[in-house]
Amino acid sequence: MRTIRFLVVFLILISAAAAGERPDALRKSAERGDAKAQCNLGRVYYVGQGVAKNPVEAVKWFRRSAEQDNAEAQFNLGIAYWFGEGVIKDPVEAVNWYRKAAEQGSAKAQFNLGCAYGAGVGVIKDSFEAVNWYRKAADQGIASAQYCMGIAYWLGEGARKDPAEALAWLNVASAFGSEPARAWRESLEKDFSRAQIEAATRRARELMETVRK
Repeated sequence: MRTIRFLVVFLILISAAAAGERPDALRKSAERGDAKAQCNLGRVYYVGQGVAKNPVEAVKWFRRSAEQDNAEAQFNLGIAYWFGEGVIKDPVEAVNWYRKAAEQGSAKAQFNLGCAYGAGVGVIKDSFEAVNWYRKAADQGIASAQYCMGIAYWLGEGARKDPAEALAWLNVASAFGSEPARAWRESLEKDFSRAQIEAATRRARELMETVRK
């Protein structure tokens, strides 16, 4: 299970700033204290969009924005600490920033926080707490979190062992585009009866309604 979680944590990375946002214009706004501009300027430096790639400069701007409670910047700062880019690698500090963003409702941060608890990196391993954060992210449409929910129910790790619920979550994750979930679902369905598959499909529809809301 640990291997699976390390694979999925890499799926969510920092994206570039929105098209049309020039670095010089972002810097002016960032220097005036605009938290969103600071976060976007950090992204620009992190990926090298219109400027030379500079993770250290990126972290500087992420931190200024994060300290103003910008959830996206807090998540990005967590990524930087997790991978040791622009700052000394520190999983504990990464988890600290993921948690701040997760508590503000960031689905990406909720997922990565779940991964940290699931793997026991940066925090004491706690499968139940991992599932708690996976569920929050899953309800916001994060396919990788939905996949992890399926695995948790299948293995009975952090949740009661429930093959039917596992299949339902894998159905949901597949619908949201998770290829690993689709592969697992197809493999598991061979051991399910037609009635069980139909029941899992109905349960998946119920879960999908929750996600949509």
